[in-house]
Amino acid sequence: MGIGTEPLSNGHKLIRGKVLHEITHSFPISNKLDEDCKFAVESDIPNLTGEDMFDVPASSTALYTFKIMPKHAGQYLGFISFTEANQMESKQYKWFTVEL
Repeated sequence: MGIGTEPLSNGHKLIRGKVLHEITHSFPISNKLDEDCKFAVESDIPNLTGEDMFDVPASSTALYTFKIMPKHAGQYLGFISFTEANQMESKQYKWFTVEL
């Protein structure tokens, strides 16, 4: 038996913007199952707004769109994750590192 480890990031996204200007961005989220999936969304990025739950139809990809409004100049580093909410056994899990 092996030892399970945390899944690797699905990618790193660099998002450019200006202080106090709203930025809209999207991530493509795929569902490899033969049934519709609901994903719970979590992030540690300050001032990010978007849906807490996100639906992706069976065997397809949908865009999750969110908005960020930086309140201060500088660099923000964080993550956004998508965890399947309607499966009890092997959940689909996707996450991205984000640099703003």
